[in-house]
Amino acid sequence: MSIDLRSIITESGIEIVGFYDLLQYDHRMDDLYRDLSKFQGHVFRHNQRLAFLHIDTEYIVDRVRFTLYNLQKILRDLSISNYFCMSIGHQSTIDDMIFIRDLLTDDPYPISQISFEGHLRVNLPPKTKVRLREDLIEKQYIFLSNHPRRHRNFMMSWLSYHGLTDKGLINYSKKASGVSIDDHEDSRKDVAASGLLTVSPWTRINEHWTVNDSELLHIFSNTVEPFKNFQEPENVNYNLSNASLLQRAFCYVSNETMFNSLTCYTSEKSFKPFCSMRPMISYGSPGILAKLRSFGFKTWNNYWSEDYDVIEDHTQRFQAVAGLIRNVSSIPIKRCQEMLLDMQLILEHNQNLYVDSFVGNQTLSMREQFLTNLSR
Repeated sequence: MSIDLRSIITESGIEIVGFYDLLQYDHRMDDLYRDLSKFQGHVFRHNQRLAFLHIDTEYIVDRVRFTLYNLQKILRDLSISNYFCMSIGHQSTIDDMIFIRDLLTDDPYPISQISFEGHLRVNLPPKTKVRLREDLIEKQYIFLSNHPRRHRNFMMSWLSYHGLTDKGLINYSKKASGVSIDDHEDSRKDVAASGLLTVSPWTRINEHWTVNDSELLHIFSNTVEPFKNFQEPENVNYNLSNASLLQRAFCYVSNETMFNSLTCYTSEKSFKPFCSMRPMISYGSPGILAKLRSFGFKTWNNYWSEDYDVIEDHTQRFQAVAGLIRNVSSIPIKRCQEMLLDMQLILEHNQNLYVDSFVGNQTLSMREQFLTNLSR
């Protein structure tokens, strides 16, 4: 089930004459300029809007997010005034995104700022609960990398180098290649035809982490072969919690979208273990565990150190997370089963909170914020 933004708009009595997802234009805003040209000089009725959805773009453009600046320039150049822009962010990312936009321009910009866990807009989890199944544990950890990210490649290289891949259920889908450690230069330039700001090459900001440790540099220079060492269940959906898969390992390693950023970015990957009754090691930006605790979830600092969550130096945080995975890998399966039973109250609390209230509250909050801002 997905949150249907169009139906919410319909409820408000607003007629949307054009709906544009800025994620589809983020690295080619000239296309948006051409698509909006048909509205140049258009006379809108009072209840008509052009709607622009700005979600999941906060981590894509290199260093500075130019999307909002470019959108504003296009609308100004085409003399389009009756529009609505909704910026959905993953909690703490919105303030940073708007702050950067304000640095680029002094012009007033009517933007709706909506803060909720944005991944819920795309895939809502099933409202089913599973029971604790410690007997299903086959491996110490589970490591899923369905899409290549530099920090995931680095961790896979580290696990392979230290002989720990046989301790985990691993799905590693990156094509076989050497792991690049070169720097990407931030090469901003103007597009001559439109004056829109762009970035070349178009990359995600989490592709720019370069480690500052000579031993890690050596490890990451190794070629990592793709492989799967588990029988993939039917109908696996990596965007949702698949209990039949996650329960086959003791600890879930959350391979978040962003790692080398101080913005606390969370996607569905930070919530998957709650529906599967498993503990988690967070492999992402700093502050994720603290953020989950602020929502009322419980973490696992009684069983291992979670100090890595406050380490801002990315290389040091990587080493702390990798070291924790190595420690968990050394725990015998029998002991993993005992620890899981000992964690039962924490795991039940997290599952109940997530399924019974968190998803619903986040969805309701998004809907209310959206309607309030749309009718401004």
